[in-house]
Amino acid sequence: SAASDVYKRQVADRVSLRRLFGGALIISGILCILTGIPSSARALAALTFANGLVQSALAPAALVLLGAWYPNSSRGARVAIWNTSQNLGAALLPLLAGALTGWHLARFHIFLIPGLLTIAVGIWAYRTGADRPWRQGLPTLTMLFGSAGTPQLNTRADGYWPTVVRAVLTNRWILTLVCLLYTSDAADERSSV
Repeated sequence: SAASDVYKRQVADRVSLRRLFGGALIISGILCILTGIPSSARALAALTFANGLVQSALAPAALVLLGAWYPNSSRGARVAIWNTSQNLGAALLPLLAGALTGWHLARFHIFLIPGLLTIAVGIWAYRTGADRPWRQGLPTLTMLFGSAGTPQLNTRADGYWPTVVRAVLTNRWILTLVCLLYTSDAADERSSV
């Protein structure tokens, strides 16, 4: 929700990002491993929900970290690379799960392997990851680049619902995708009858 995103951004602004990243990844890896154990749908849903909450702390922290290290001139490209890597990981995950399933591994192992990898990356990030430049004894972006190093925010004070209507519900690109997906699904249903 929007309220929890604001809270997570405030937490990311106040804590060590290295520890936040590493800790969240370690907890996420543990929850991933535990997801392979339960046989009840409720337990599976609860673990998946908990893992989503933990992982959702990473996006605000990543944006704070990118904003602290890169000036305005290159920040957009860095955010695009970060976002692409997220989407690439989300696209590759089903392929990894399918490969693990193809090897006839038990459901537990399908969650164990990514969980252990996530824990290993979390430990690495906790030990060696970067934090904000000034916390590492380096100058701030404002010191290096002046106003060009400070985020230039052009925000509209429309409020939450007007923004949702403007940016989501009446966005022509989103509406086009919805129409394409709807007609594709409808065509699939007709061809299967």
